[in-house]
Amino acid sequence: MRHARGLIPLIALAAIGVTAVAAAGEIQVLCEPGLRVYLDGELAGISSRLDDGAYLMDVARGLHIVRVEKDGFEPQSFEVLVGQVPVEVTVGEFQAEAAPASPEEPAGERPALAVGTLVVTSAPQNCV
Repeated sequence: MRHARGLIPLIALAAIGVTAVAAAGEIQVLCEPGLRVYLDGELAGISSRLDDGAYLMDVARGLHIVRVEKDGFEPQSFEVLVGQVPVEVTVGEFQAEAAPASPEEPAGERPALAVGTLVVTSAPQNCV
């Protein structure tokens, strides 16, 4: 009987753990190595050849902003909706940063965010 009582808290903890994992998703950022990858404004890591870019795990479900930066180039930003299936973001070619405006010229509006391609994959493949 003592052993059965000890199992109840373990089962409850396991159920909570499964719920916490189910409430998180994954984002695969496909890009060249050495880029800074941000998730909702926080540095999530540096892309690598090993990960084919960056692999963000345990991302809360919902809408997020993924930003990828490369020195000397305009950053690229993507709105990503994280759900039950992993999401892939493919980073396109970077545009060189515009030269800073001269003091005589009024500062214009910042250009719109870069538009990219969103590829959604399923596991196992060919699921609906």
